[in-house]
Amino acid sequence: MKWGRNRWFLAFCALPLLVRAEWPDTAIEVHSVATWQQALAQAEGQPVLLDLYADWCASCQNIKQRVLPAPEVQQALTPFTFIYADLTAMSEDDQALFDHFGLLGLPALMLFDRAGEEIAPLRMNREVDVELLLKQLKLAKQHQG
Repeated sequence: MKWGRNRWFLAFCALPLLVRAEWPDTAIEVHSVATWQQALAQAEGQPVLLDLYADWCASCQNIKQRVLPAPEVQQALTPFTFIYADLTAMSEDDQALFDHFGLLGLPALMLFDRAGEEIAPLRMNREVDVELLLKQLKLAKQHQG
């Protein structure tokens, strides 16, 4: 085989495509500031976790594939409405959503209280692990009263 060593490299590069995590059935996808506002209204008094990510962002993929699917995270997310925005294309609407939240980069995980107000000190604008996300979710629940 001519491409002997290269096949392992190609297989390694394709791995993230094969290990694709799916969002929960109850997850709400948003594409713009308007759809974000609709989704927030749809949360109907529940706290919200908003995940802004892109496929080209390695940290975002780690969160999507390893952190969010963790059983303990799924359990902690039970009282939350999970909303996500795929900013991979960075279209005009994506850029407007990015700017709406004053982001400097991805990934971004944001928590909102039952009134739809961001709990700003709990914003995670970096890669997170299971422990940090669980800690922030716990603090968000305590913030709810």
